[in-house]
Amino acid sequence: MLQRIQTVYLLLGAGCLGIFLGMGRAWGALFDVTVGLAGQPLRLAVSVLAGVVAAVVLAATFLYKSRDLQAKVIGAAMVGDLLLALAMMAAIGAAALAPDVPVDGGLAVEASVALLPVVAYLFLHLARRAVRRDVELIRSMDRLR
Repeated sequence: MLQRIQTVYLLLGAGCLGIFLGMGRAWGALFDVTVGLAGQPLRLAVSVLAGVVAAVVLAATFLYKSRDLQAKVIGAAMVGDLLLALAMMAAIGAAALAPDVPVDGGLAVEASVALLPVVAYLFLHLARRAVRRDVELIRSMDRLR
């Protein structure tokens, strides 16, 4: 059923990752500040990882008939999103420590966009918890029969 709360959480998580991908120029500036021209392959890798995780999250939305499989796919998406969030946190930390970054908060927008994978991870966690709750509810109803 697509009207369950975990579907809303999954769509919100995919939306956060979609906005993250759409604003690639903003968070790409973090890699430009920290590693310069060598940041292009890293930026491409982060973009591909974000696209794959967003696709997996959208695919997990339609696995509502098999809740156990849906929970496993959401868990895999959470691992990918965690890697993405760690890469962005490392880029934010390196940009904050870079000597040529202006002190007036020039990277505030880039850092806020780079935090979208963290928000997506929270939505994925809520979705997985809701799927697990559904699985336990169905198991308890089967026990009563």
